[in-house]
Amino acid sequence: MFRRFSLITIFLLLLLAACNKTDQPVGQTATLPPQDGGFIQPPGGALQARRELARELNISPQQITIQAIESVTWQNSCLEAGDPGEICPEQKIPGLIVTLRYSDKSYTYHTDLDGMMVRPIRSVDQPSISALQAVQYLAGLLGYDPQAIQILSERQTTFLDGCLEIAIAEIPCTQLPVEGRIIRLGIENHIFEFRISKLESNPVLASVDGYLTSIPALNWSREGSFQEYCDGLKVYLNGWSVQYYCRGQASQNPGIMRLTPEQLSKILRWFIRLQPFEWNQSSADGSQIRMTLNSLGLEEADNPTRLEISEFAANLLTPIQRGTVTPFPFP
Repeated sequence: MFRRFSLITIFLLLLLAACNKTDQPVGQTATLPPQDGGFIQPPGGALQARRELARELNISPQQITIQAIESVTWQNSCLEAGDPGEICPEQKIPGLIVTLRYSDKSYTYHTDLDGMMVRPIRSVDQPSISALQAVQYLAGLLGYDPQAIQILSERQTTFLDGCLEIAIAEIPCTQLPVEGRIIRLGIENHIFEFRISKLESNPVLASVDGYLTSIPALNWSREGSFQEYCDGLKVYLNGWSVQYYCRGQASQNPGIMRLTPEQLSKILRWFIRLQPFEWNQSSADGSQIRMTLNSLGLEEADNPTRLEISEFAANLLTPIQRGTVTPFPFP
């Protein structure tokens, strides 16, 4: 079992040689300049995984894209990728999950930080029922063909709490170990990680392209007008909506609700399609609306789309205004 201790952003590598012919030696890894003016160098584990895949495919490493790098702490000497019957003593090893892409296929490797230990995770030939459930769930949410979804990896693990280690501050979790599985799916250059408990059959989305679903994807608030609004909303990609209401009081948290599959589908589609943005709006009734979408897409949201997202958030608050929020049982 491993626990992710930080979010590693997706490294976009392999810039076209034409962009750097004059100052990049042949064979040097192309990197993107970060905001501090330096250069991002992929960790040794990611580079070694790419070299090993290149040898296996008999191609140049520069033809392989490092699609994603996630930071983890492995719990045994086999980097939690031991072969059947292999003895893997317990040992905490800082390392990486490296996702590589060549042509239309993704490959997963477990490594330590410097690349001295590299373990390939082969495509799942006989997926578990849990993995197939995750595939069907993702296909239903986003309209994918289930046959086009690649099961990158799946593994048994023991989560430390009833929330499957997807912590949201407003939601208490039972502090008891829970056996389950971690399943990583790939499609259209996106990587989705699901977690599922043995006690329940419903997959829970844990991350999208490295973005943890314990971080709000949508923040929305409304204040003012003759109705004295004081509403707030956080929407998470794991299916929770946390709704605040503070009219006449310092602050309250009146309800935590589950999104319907249709609502989760909408927010997830916006998340993977649109660029992140902040938006302020003065409504006709005098209220002030502030909204932030923490998304990973490339398309700029036009004003009608922003209005649609704002109305989506306002509709989620309707039950609170009417006093009809029903407490949801905590995991």
